[in-house]
This record gives sequence, C-alpha cells and structure tokens, in this order.
Amino acid sequence: MDNTSSFINDYFKNASRTFNHKMSALESSDNQLIYLIIGLTGECKELKDAFISYKHSPNPESKLKIVLELGDVFWHNFLLYERLTNEIENITSYPNNYKYATEIEIDILLDKSLDLLELMKKIVYHKHSINLEFIKCYLGNIYDHCYKIANGLDLTIQEGLEANVEK
Repeated sequence: MDNTSSFINDYFKNASRTFNHKMSALESSDNQLIYLIIGLTGECKELKDAFISYKHSPNPESKLKIVLELGDVFWHNFLLYERLTNEIENITSYPNNYKYATEIEIDILLDKSLDLLELMKKIVYHKHSINLEFIKCYLGNIYDHCYKIANGLDLTIQEGLEANVEK
C-alpha cells in the first residue's frame, strides 16, 4: 500500500467515526444516504461559491475557504461511496492526471452531484433499482474532479482530505 492509499484509509476511518457519531439520530440507512447526497450537493455549491470569490479576490483567506469546502466535498463523497459499496479503496482508481483547476471543473463537479442527487431520489423515494457500478463510477468521478481542483490550487490530496475530517 502506498502512502496516499494508507493516508486515505486513515482519513476514511476518521471520517467514518465522525459520521457514525453524527448519524446516531438517523436510524435508517435511507436517511443516512439522503443526508450524505444532499450534503454533497450543498458542499459542491459552496465550493463553487468559494472558487468564484477566490477568482475575484485571490488571497490566503479565500484560498483557505476553497480548501475547507473541498474537504467537505471529500468527506461526503467518501462516506457516500462507502455506504453504497461497502468499500473505499477503488474510489482512488480513477484517472487524476489534470494539472489545474478551472471554474469549469467546479461546474462539472456541481452538475455531477446534482445528477447523483436525482438518481438517489429515484432509488430512495421511487424504489428504482440501484446500479452500483454506475454510482461507483459517478462517485469516483467526483473524487477525480476534487483531485483536479486540489492540484489546481497546488494542494496535495492529503491537504484536501485533512481540511475538514472532523466535520
């Protein structure tokens, strides 16, 4: 296991611990999924807002806001992936070879989270069948876009993950 995989496993254990503490009031797994997908979508929107703010006024405080929102997106994405698939290792297997973040990347991230929200609504409320491979691919792509955004801000994946592990 390389250092990044080891770090991601440690990160996930901490994120899962904080999630389990927060979710004790939500008894059903459906309620937990709803919380995570709505949270992911909201955090993607907050990340976009932070990026726009940084673009208009680049300074250390506005960059920190992006880092914190990116940490929130990672937190929701990792936990949603694990709750749906009972695994975490494969989320990092998607290509991540882009060197810079753009507003377009953040728009794509927001669009993907909204698509996933619509899909989860159909699964939870309308009892559509769940296509785990499709959802795993979607969540892996969200991870990939987060990775691209982190790279564009000259952050390591560890810095992006560590931003808000203690949600």
